[in-house]
Amino acid sequence: MIERNHTPAPWVVDGLFTEGGHQTRVAFPDRHGVPSETIAECFYKWHEASHISERISWKNAEANARLIAAAPDLLESLELFLDAVETDVIRVCPSEIDQLIAITETARAAIDKATGGEA
Repeated sequence: MIERNHTPAPWVVDGLFTEGGHQTRVAFPDRHGVPSETIAECFYKWHEASHISERISWKNAEANARLIAAAPDLLESLELFLDAVETDVIRVCPSEIDQLIAITETARAAIDKATGGEA
């Protein structure tokens, strides 16, 4: 596996009560498993006058935090998948090769997006 500059997994979702209300954060746990170092904060907003596409509900904010927390695991899974494809561990029928190529390109693009192209 390639050495990465991001905070290593695990990342966990943690709810915080702050002066301004409640927010969901993604944090790196300390050695006791208690979320300590904040990696990302996911807020929700609700403005009555806002267009619906601009609203981020509490449910959306929590889902965003879960997706962010899964990022290191998703990156590792994609890298393992591509390694298996490129070393012929995964074999497909000739009729499925175009689909595998498309999936591989999508996986590589996601890895490049996550790593800033360092893959």
